[in-house]
Amino acid sequence: MQPPLLAKLEIELRRFRDKEFQRATLAACLLIAEADGAIDPAEEASIRSAFDRLPILRELDADKALALFEQYRALLADPLEGPRARRVLYRKVERFQGRYKHARTLLRAAYLVLGADGVDHPDEIREFKRLCGLLGLEPRLVIGEEQGRNGVPPADIRPSG
Repeated sequence: MQPPLLAKLEIELRRFRDKEFQRATLAACLLIAEADGAIDPAEEASIRSAFDRLPILRELDADKALALFEQYRALLADPLEGPRARRVLYRKVERFQGRYKHARTLLRAAYLVLGADGVDHPDEIREFKRLCGLLGLEPRLVIGEEQGRNGVPPADIRPSG
């Protein structure tokens, strides 16, 4: 994520200090990281480092959030529990439908995970777009047309035309 977007995210996160928002943000991160079938160590590191880079997330009890991350990660990997766990995570994100600033901020935080392993995996891009659609936001407006890793959004998120 480019510094301007990260700076915007830090400012936005100062506004939202509640646990429901933290859980929804973590849910979105997990859904994107898991979209390609596995949570890569780089994606896991991206989620964990978000708690180090973004001071406001530390205020929201990182230990509990990371424990929740581990719990849902295990459930998502379980063939029997995975579908149910995925539905629970979507419901956590859906709670922010119609709350534009909250939704945009949690999607910007989730964008940290997209391509954290160095690959813009099509399934992760689709999941990011799905979450944007779920919350009624255009992906390019969430990350900003000028943003993305190295200043370029993944091809599937770029505006057409």
